[in-house]
Amino acid sequence: MIKLSVIVPVYNSEEYLRRTIINLQKMIGSFQKEVELIFVDDGSEDDSVKLLENITTKFANVKLICNRHQGVSKARNTGINNATGKYITFLDSDDDYRSNFLEIFIQYLKYNVDIIWFDVHNIQNTKLISRLDAKLKIKTIEMLLGLNSSNISIQEGIASKFYKTDFLKKNKLLFNENVVTSEDTLFAVQSIFKAQNILLSGEKFYTVLEEHSLNRFKKESLEGELQYHKTMKGLIANYKNTEKILDRIQINGFCGLIHRYYGPMVMKKKITRREAIAQLKQLAIENGYNKSWKNNTLDNLFPLRYRLLRRALAFGSIGYALEIDIVFDKIKRVKW
Repeated sequence: MIKLSVIVPVYNSEEYLRRTIINLQKMIGSFQKEVELIFVDDGSEDDSVKLLENITTKFANVKLICNRHQGVSKARNTGINNATGKYITFLDSDDDYRSNFLEIFIQYLKYNVDIIWFDVHNIQNTKLISRLDAKLKIKTIEMLLGLNSSNISIQEGIASKFYKTDFLKKNKLLFNENVVTSEDTLFAVQSIFKAQNILLSGEKFYTVLEEHSLNRFKKESLEGELQYHKTMKGLIANYKNTEKILDRIQINGFCGLIHRYYGPMVMKKKITRREAIAQLKQLAIENGYNKSWKNNTLDNLFPLRYRLLRRALAFGSIGYALEIDIVFDKIKRVKW
């Protein structure tokens, strides 16, 4: 039986795919028959597919699926639908993984839980969160978002998270293909609400080596953020004590709209500053973003840019926040 399906979305990754494959094989170690590697190409325009085709002839446990360019969420969903392992995990094609990790992972199968999280910081022993009631689900989401009062913390992204395949398919859990940022956080939160149990472990697995993606303007960023915001608000609407979660979502989301949508639009001269400010003001009021701006207790969760943006917004100046963002990009010579 295949114990683990490793899903790796690929898009123009030729430069570092060879290293990735070597690292993956080291991660698997002597457990080749227990693991399948599913590479899902997202319409690459370089020689990524050619390189992967050569690899599939050398390793029986490697699968290659080619999509047209539809985004990372579509690629991950394709992987889920084609996975045959007991558990699924998702890896980026530009990072590093602990050698012989499968030997460690297989020891955790005895718990038979819905979700396993590795790389949990400041945890002394393996912790099983079972019988997830409403209170525990909110506390687990706070842990994921860095809001937990304890020092225990989890990587927010897709890294180091393992999901039971039957659990995902039974609950029809897939990535929202219309959300282009924070889609991995949304997937994790939706999974928490469906899970019966989660296992936390401090075992080290994942290392982010470097950031290969460039700043790229995406016209889908606006609608994607609004859908993410609406979906997350809907998920927590019937739960108590979610104020911190909502504030974190709204501060991060609105600053993201400035940073990744309206700031670039102004810099590209697709919209005037006045138009950007007017639209941001309307979005803030209609969606309730402005209700979170005065919360300064979460500043340590955000990078400097977002902290400064929030402070400007707290004083009621969307225009000043927009200018700060543009100045940051000019200093960093960001080209959208």
